[in-house]
Amino acid sequence: MRGVAYACFAATVAFLLCVLAASPLLPQGPLDELIEGEEDMPRPPGDRPRPELPPRPAELDEPGVLLGEGFLAKRSLVQDESLGWITDIRAGELDPAPGPEIGIAGKRGALFLDDGGAVKAKVPFMARAGHVDIIDVEGDGVCEFMNRGGSDGVASLIPHSGRITWIYGGEPGGVMDMAAGDVDGDGRPEFAVGFGGGSGVHLLDADGARLWTRLDGNVWQVGMVDVEGRGHPQILHSNARGRLLVRDAKGDLAIQSDPDVYVGSFSLSTWPVHGDRPLVITAGEKTLWLLTPGGATVATLEAPHCLHWARVWAAPAVLRPDEPSYLAVVATFALWQRSLLYVYEPGGGLVYQETLEGVCQAVAAHRFPGDEADTLLVGGEGQVWAHQP
Repeated sequence: MRGVAYACFAATVAFLLCVLAASPLLPQGPLDELIEGEEDMPRPPGDRPRPELPPRPAELDEPGVLLGEGFLAKRSLVQDESLGWITDIRAGELDPAPGPEIGIAGKRGALFLDDGGAVKAKVPFMARAGHVDIIDVEGDGVCEFMNRGGSDGVASLIPHSGRITWIYGGEPGGVMDMAAGDVDGDGRPEFAVGFGGGSGVHLLDADGARLWTRLDGNVWQVGMVDVEGRGHPQILHSNARGRLLVRDAKGDLAIQSDPDVYVGSFSLSTWPVHGDRPLVITAGEKTLWLLTPGGATVATLEAPHCLHWARVWAAPAVLRPDEPSYLAVVATFALWQRSLLYVYEPGGGLVYQETLEGVCQAVAAHRFPGDEADTLLVGGEGQVWAHQP
């Protein structure tokens, strides 16, 4: 627990210091030489938010519902401390056993439930990982686990057995994030790795071998998204200046943008009321920002107690059978050891807010058999809560 809290603290402090360092009000040093195309890029506006480290608000001291009491009924779905912090929840054909599963990945292992929530299988990891996502590298219905890094400075691919296929890292600044997608259309995924410091973005093949490097400063977050509707994803990442950059399979810049908010960490999620393309969701001061991958503002959402240094995860959910999708967002504050669950109705109004204890890093929607609406699944430390409408 102390190690996780320290790693989260160190990463957050580094993020904040580099946000301040990127301000045009401070002198710029060698970072200018690292950012590709910097001489052609406009400086960020001087009124960008410059986050501080405030004490935890008294309203968040005790976990509980802050808004919308009775809107969702909460229960414990899974409790298994051996999994560590839960970092991904997803459904599909994930395990060799027949039938769909609910996959739950943590820093120390994964659990598979049947469609009704009963345990089918468990996979312990050979070594503790950072932020783990469930992926299917081979497309065979048996998942692997992508260790996105962020805690020990390296990223890795973990097979279904829980051992390690390959590890990547070793650059100054350490691995901040990793994302997977078939950027070149060859049928196998590539892995884009973002580093702190000036080591930039690296692209790896499916076997973990480096294909190329593009220098940049503090690549906080990496994603894969089909920005231009070509049928295969491109590489999306943020950097020390709070910009969003889109790169093609060769690493060339397709888009550079200066969003209306500094973008450090972000989540990618669809929200059908805004179309079927993934949106970039990032935290601001008492606000959540919804952006296109190209950096344009789609919407802003009221988010009481939210601060710019929160990390966010999001998922759409049908919570009323006769209504469009709602949006659920978990914002986590490592320095406060608290998280907030926000739920927004289709028009963007906040209908539910709950303080959660600890660092929650996963949210998903699942339709259990016989239900007419989705249940929200939220991951915490060794447990998953079900929030049912």
